[in-house]
Amino acid sequence: MIQAPHVPGQVLIKLDPESEHYRQAKKSVIDCLPKKADLARDFNAAGFAIVTLPLEFDLEEVIRRIEKCDGVEFAEPNYIDEGTTSP
Repeated sequence: MIQAPHVPGQVLIKLDPESEHYRQAKKSVIDCLPKKADLARDFNAAGFAIVTLPLEFDLEEVIRRIEKCDGVEFAEPNYIDEGTTSP
């Protein structure tokens, strides 16, 4: 179970630029997403994208599915950076 604070229903995806499948990876990821998923931020030059899912989806299951796609370096919840505070 995901414990760290994250944006509910969002997955951060990073494509592996070293992968021989890099050019096809975007299509591969989009094809393996649930139909109700929304590409909130399309893949940028560094290979990052954010996907938004309806809250009824099992985020961990979708992440496991995405990680199996060719050319994916990682997929993880869109964690919230709480930074550090100083007194």
